[in-house]
Amino acid sequence: MNKKVKYKIGVYVTHLMEWMAQRASKEHKNWLDNIIISILNKVVSTKHLKTDYMADEWLESEPGFTIEELENFESQK
Repeated sequence: MNKKVKYKIGVYVTHLMEWMAQRASKEHKNWLDNIIISILNKVVSTKHLKTDYMADEWLESEPGFTIEELENFESQK
């Protein structure tokens, strides 16, 4: 395949994905929208990757707070 054909296929795929995302975000009512949402979730999901390149070790290492700690902090203000 030459570069022009690959480019055209890429353009059509991009337009299809944009249409799917717009339709699913607006409608989200019937079986087609549910299928579109599941396809888009699979395409953009990083769960299947061995290493998640979007994961941030610094953010994950921060301590979490319980609801009681947050309520105590809010009541001190």
